[in-house]
This record gives sequence, C-alpha cells and structure tokens, in this order.
Amino acid sequence: MKMERVVLVGFCMFLLAFSVSAEDISTTLEIDYDGDGVIDKTVDHEISEGSTAYDLLEATVGVEVEMTDWGVFVVGIDDKMTNWDDGGTWWLFEVNGEMSDVGVDSYTLEDGDVVAMSLKGAGEGYLTAFLEIDYDGDGMIDKTVHKELAEGSTALDLLLRGASQVTVVWQGWGAFLVGIDGRMTDWEDEGTWWLFEVNEEQVDVGVDSYVLEQGDVVSISLIGAEDDAITAVLELDYDGDGTIDKAIHHEMDVNSSALDLLDEVSEVIIEETDWGALVVGIDGWMTNYDDEGTWWLFEVNGVQSDVGVASYILEDGDSVTMTLSGAEEGAITVVLKLDYDGDGMIDKAIHNVMMEDSTALDLLNEVSEITTEEKEWGMLVVGIDGWMTNYEDEGTWWIFEANGVMSEFSVDSYILESGDMISMSFGGAEEAEAHKAATS
Repeated sequence: MKMERVVLVGFCMFLLAFSVSAEDISTTLEIDYDGDGVIDKTVDHEISEGSTAYDLLEATVGVEVEMTDWGVFVVGIDDKMTNWDDGGTWWLFEVNGEMSDVGVDSYTLEDGDVVAMSLKGAGEGYLTAFLEIDYDGDGMIDKTVHKELAEGSTALDLLLRGASQVTVVWQGWGAFLVGIDGRMTDWEDEGTWWLFEVNEEQVDVGVDSYVLEQGDVVSISLIGAEDDAITAVLELDYDGDGTIDKAIHHEMDVNSSALDLLDEVSEVIIEETDWGALVVGIDGWMTNYDDEGTWWLFEVNGVQSDVGVASYILEDGDSVTMTLSGAEEGAITVVLKLDYDGDGMIDKAIHNVMMEDSTALDLLNEVSEITTEEKEWGMLVVGIDGWMTNYEDEGTWWIFEANGVMSEFSVDSYILESGDMISMSFGGAEEAEAHKAATS
C-alpha cells in the first residue's frame, strides 16, 4: 500500500514537472552594441509563458533601466549606455524585425519571438525624437516610438512616420489633428481634441509648424472636457497678417470668459473702460490706438464679438481669435458703443475700420441694424437693433456723442476721424430737455 502511494506521488510529480515545462516558450535575444547592423550577441532562451521582453533581458544580459510614465526605458545593456540628451543615442527595441510600439515591459513574448536590441544614434544631418500617444486620454501611454529624422523635420513628420494613420484638417493656422490610428476627435459634439505637447509642455503652434530638436519627446493625447468643464481654442495673430501665430486648445471651467482664457494661456494686458476690459497687449504685442489706430480685434467662431472679452461667456467648442489690427492707408479705425436701455452701461462695443470721410451714420449702418427718419436738419436715429424711440409719448430718443461729448451734428453730418469713440445711448425726457436747452 505504501509502495502504491510512492508510485502515485512520483507519477504526480512527473506530471507537474511536465506541465511546468510545457508552459515555457522558446525565444531569441539579439544584441547590436554599436548599431552597425551586425549582431554582436545572440542568446537562445527558454522562458515562462506570459513573460515580457524585459523579463528576457533581465534573464540573459545586464540591463539598466529608468522608469517613465509610460513604463520601462532601457538605458544600458552590458554597460553600453545611451546618451539621449547629448548624443541622441537610444536602444532600439524590435520584435521579429519590426520596431515595437510599446515598451519592453509591456510586450508579452510569444513562442519563437526574436527580440533585437540595437544601440542607435542620429547620423550627421539627422536627429532622433520620441513619439508618445495616449489614445484614450487616461494618462497612460499606449504607443511609444523612437524615430530618426532629417534635421528640420516637424512634429507632423514624426507623426506620419510613427503612427499607422494620421488625419488632419488644414486650418488658417496650419494642420489640425483630427485622427490618429483610427481614433477620431469629435470637437463639436463632445469637445474632444488631440493635445500636443513637447517635453511635457503644451505647444502653441500646430504639429506642422513645430520644428523638432534633438531628443524631443512629442506627446499626443486625446482629450475631452470633464462634466463641469468646456474646451475652447485660442488663436492669436500677432501682426495682423492673416496668419495665426499661436493656437492653443484649452480646458476651462463652465462660465469662464474669453478674458479668463486669455489669462490662462497668454500674457495679457488690459485697460478698464466704461464698457469693460480693453485688451491693449498680448504676449508683448501692444496696441497704439491714438497714434497708429491699432487695436486687438476680438472674434468668436469667425465673427467679431459685440461685447468685450470680459463679458463674453465661453461655450463648449468656441474658437476665440485675437488679431492685432490697424487701418490701412486711406482708412481709419473707430469704436461704436451702444447703451440700449440708457442705464449708463455699454451693452455693445465694436472696433471698426472705415474709409476716410465716412460718417457716424456709415458706422452705424455697418455694425448694427438702424432705423432713421429724415429731418430738415439731417438724419434722426429712431431705432438701433430693435430698440425704438417714442419721443412724442415718452420723450425717448437716441443720444449721439463723439469722444464723450454730445455732438452738435446729426449722425449723417459728423465726419469720423481716426480714433473716434462714437456713443449712442437711449435717453429719456430729462436728457431731451437738456439737449433742447443746450441747442436752442
């Protein structure tokens, strides 16, 4: 009976050993220490199923690594060390002749895999850069690729080399990423977009405009606004040439203003006016309204805003554009301010470029909906943007001021000068009597 037990135990041990052995897989490690294309070391190794390429390295060679946010980064094999910052050298990780798009600790070995590690570096006229892609915006890097590119290459060149599929839409400021490897943005409905960073800093130009430098780490992440946030784009044209010099996607709190957006992503200087915050400088680019008639044009979704940056409340998906504008030869710049209800608060303020010799009536016609009546002394404004006067019954009328002083001319007789501030305020009987007395 004891003999039967011994035999049974021995047979079970044999089965257990056989089952463990059956879980091993065959792999090969090849090392090219100097990157000359010649394999300097080859190791055949049996390793447990489920092991990673990193496990294989640890089992067969002396390996040194650094931990990064995307995993293990190999910096040395058998004392052959990389010099990424100065020399641009790095260990290329390939499996079965193909560069892996995950790190050595993330790649799970399969039976028969040939893992190759080669010390690579950029040759003369070339540079090496690193591409990281986070497809779902969870903060985990899903794909990592080293690439060697010609000097002068852009981040878009790196993407085209490092990703399987890249989809862009060309905007006024350059290439706008909408898809990488089939992962598409939905800016209008979901507010999702591709965040573009270099060396952990968000970049203020497009991927086609950023010129790579040696050792750059380019990160692309699919981002979307949280439940209590919105996403918006700020575009800046510093010199008014129609080309966007800086474009940034940004996540903002709900109920944030355009001024909040400017404050968060640029250096902005404002002056307080009776109608709100007037932007006079962005990132060192200053206006000179009095002498040159230059000003910052504020647009939202391609349309000039009729309120100031502090008054405009952002909506999800808004594109805010700030352009340093000025009058060309033969033109002037002026401001129209409208107080619809006569409470002393400016409800609408617009900078506008007008041709020389234009009148205040021309300005009103260009930027608002107006109703006039022709009198013997000129045009009388009786309605602006639907706000109608009732002089006979209520004594209401539109007060016309230029540069803070009530004008003695009608709107069709007043010739605009560069820098003029034209104000139209809805007045009542008291103002009417004062005006009548002053002009009698």
